[in-house]
Amino acid sequence: FISNRPAPITPQPSHPQPVRRWSETAWQAAAGEWERLCRLPFVTGLMQGTLPEARFVRYLQQDMIYLRHYSEEMQLLAALMPTAPMRRFFSDLATEGVAAEDELHRLLAGRWQVKPAPPLPATTGYLAFTRRQLESGSAPLAMAALLPCFWVYNELVHYIAAGATTASNPYRAWIDTYESEEMDHVVEHAIDVADTLAESTDEATREAMRRLFVTATAWERVFFEPDSFTGEAGLAL
Repeated sequence: FISNRPAPITPQPSHPQPVRRWSETAWQAAAGEWERLCRLPFVTGLMQGTLPEARFVRYLQQDMIYLRHYSEEMQLLAALMPTAPMRRFFSDLATEGVAAEDELHRLLAGRWQVKPAPPLPATTGYLAFTRRQLESGSAPLAMAALLPCFWVYNELVHYIAAGATTASNPYRAWIDTYESEEMDHVVEHAIDVADTLAESTDEATREAMRRLFVTATAWERVFFEPDSFTGEAGLAL
């Protein structure tokens, strides 16, 4: 969702600085992880259509594991939300969104003959990380930890689509399927929720939210390149 990515701000000492949204400061804090994600061989392989099929199938296997937990995570996140509209938004994602994703994965699994596989350490680690924040009881912290699975993932799909090769790319169908205006709207709403929660709390919590966002972005990176995962201590904490 490119329009939400904050542009660099040039200091102007003689004028007051505009107040930035929490999401802008969070993206800026995670800029290094975003750049590392974009340079992954997995990402460039998808763009160029040169990614070995076995590596793509392994990714789909892990993504399907993540999807099985997604509905429960959205319900837990909904329960933490302070307003009815926020709770309804995430509850809807837990039902309608998951049903659509499940059907999509069924079609993809048929196309690439994806069979069930055990979770890799990067997958179990990412799920454990988000679950800890959901069980913390803090809506701002849980939202910050889960926001990259909306925002960073959607940005990555746009980035891949913009640089992808022609229709001969064997992964073009996957790219086109995941790039959608509907997902852009979902991401925009999730960012707005995060900003609203950040505005309602103190600076110490906002800083904790930023740290969680950076760490979750690092988890997104290792989810796409699980062989690079050497343990949680190696992530940005």
